[in-house]
Amino acid sequence: MLPIRSAPGSGAWERRNIRNRCILFSLLFFIFSSGLNAAPGDLTITLTNAVQRSLSQNPSLNIFPYRYAALQGQAETARLRPAYELGFDAENVGGTGDFSGADSAELTIALSSVIEMGDKRAARQGVVSHSRSVLNASRQVESLAL
Repeated sequence: MLPIRSAPGSGAWERRNIRNRCILFSLLFFIFSSGLNAAPGDLTITLTNAVQRSLSQNPSLNIFPYRYAALQGQAETARLRPAYELGFDAENVGGTGDFSGADSAELTIALSSVIEMGDKRAARQGVVSHSRSVLNASRQVESLAL
């Protein structure tokens, strides 16, 4: 603040100076505060926009895309048939005495797989399909709860 010089009999001068400073401060405050409240464009929101925003930004609904991806992986796994296994077994190799060397070696090659009986593959696919239906229903319940 600027120092106020007082002269004898200048009480009116001091009051006028203080009043002018208050007016100046009020004008500056009004100018800067009104600029903060100014909003660009139209900020009206419709019910449709509000519903879309709440459904797209709600944290409880953000988990469902990951659950759908997990079910997609389970569906791909359920479609697979049991894998074939190739086995190799070597006995009496590098032994001593009569079993020394490679002449007395016994080699076995095996090809194996699980034989599924009773449409187990279709049952696995049905479980994934029903899990997907349950997930769709729970997502719908969660979105209606909003």
